Amino acid sequence: MVIIAILVLGFLIFVHELGHFMVAKMVGIQVLEFSIGFGPKFLGFQKSEDTTMYSLRILPLGGFVRMAGMDPEEEDDHVNGYNSKPLKSRFAVISAGSVMNFLVAILLFVITFGLIGQPAASNSNLIGEVLAESPAMTAGLRAGDRIVSINGVPTRNWEEVAGSIRESGERDLNLVVERQEQKLSYTVTPRYDPQYEIYQIGITQQVIWQKQGFISAIKLGLIKHLNLPGLF
Repeated sequence: MVIIAILVLGFLIFVHELGHFMVAKMVGIQVLEFSIGFGPKFLGFQKSEDTTMYSLRILPLGGFVRMAGMDPEEEDDHVNGYNSKPLKSRFAVISAGSVMNFLVAILLFVITFGLIGQPAASNSNLIGEVLAESPAMTAGLRAGDRIVSINGVPTRNWEEVAGSIRESGERDLNLVVERQEQKLSYTVTPRYDPQYEIYQIGITQQVIWQKQGFISAIKLGLIKHLNLPGLF
């Protein structure tokens, strides 16, 4: 877990500093060093045609982009130094790290919703989970069972399953389920739930992952990251 946490933190730091670095290069500021981590230098290299030193330091708890003209003890470069650039360029460089983290977070949400999907409750008559110490568990029902009828009435989807259970009151229910191509019969007595004021047997819907299209994935990415459920 510690290694995973360090890798995630390192990725976030890299993305943040990369934002500063890229915008600094775009506005013509000389970047002296792009570093991930603090403390003594562990690894470093510099291209012959580039003035930037790329380094990895021992403590992976931060990072920095050292630009010409930012160090008070350094002689300011009036052409390519940070302080020689217009205010809008300096503001763009400073804000680029946070903007980069923001955009990458949305991108990760978009990738997740597009490739993996968004969890959603299925309307099928399959049992997703059987709750511990519930009437359903006591009777012998299992996750993955398909409830095909209740008291002889076919149940083709979850709405019909839930409706039959709610309307039963405390009367015993005869559930016929399909399990591994076998039909099995169980008798279950619903239990009243005072919190929701309904009768339940302790089963939940199956959760499915619905892959989203490109536009839907972008919308969901913005909604999740900005926490604005009413945006779309």
